[in-house]
Amino acid sequence: MIELGRYKYRLHASSLAADRVKKLWTCSKYTFRGCRASITTIGGSVIKQKNQHNHE
Repeated sequence: MIELGRYKYRLHASSLAADRVKKLWTCSKYTFRGCRASITTIGGSVIKQKNQHNHE
């Protein structure tokens, strides 16, 4: 689990990208509230962020 700001993200998927692990994390409220916010990391660094949460 990753905490970024006031939101928590759970690991959704991972893959190998150029000898580094690329991970997709979805908001922890994805299942219960359908929140589509997500972040993508490579090697522990955030490379992409969809930060539109549908909840507080």
